Amino acid sequence: MIQSKQCAKCRIKLIPVGETYCPECKESKEKQYYQNRNKEWQHLYGSKWQRARKSFLSQYPLCAECLRNGITKAADVVDHIKSHKGNIELFWDVSSWNSLCFRCHNKKTAKEGAFGNKKEYKGAQ
Repeated sequence: MIQSKQCAKCRIKLIPVGETYCPECKESKEKQYYQNRNKEWQHLYGSKWQRARKSFLSQYPLCAECLRNGITKAADVVDHIKSHKGNIELFWDVSSWNSLCFRCHNKKTAKEGAFGNKKEYKGAQ
């Protein structure tokens, strides 16, 4: 028997345990994420990035941080482990990429100072 739970956004649709959002809410969340990205670096996130991101997530479909904590959860975001800050070489350095779920990525980004908080990231707890 497959276990299910409610989508974290719409709270209507049932999704498999380990997922966070139903497909519709996940797509909406991704669009919102990319619209809010730093406009100075927006040009880096075009179709080439979307193809690379999709390929990376197909190779590494689970959130690396959740796995470190014994949780199996689908990844939503390809994170740049070392912030590229517009540096093209660092942006395309696959060894600096990591698959994360939205929760872990947002927590990491906040701790890196994106929201005015410059604490050291020690992983999602």
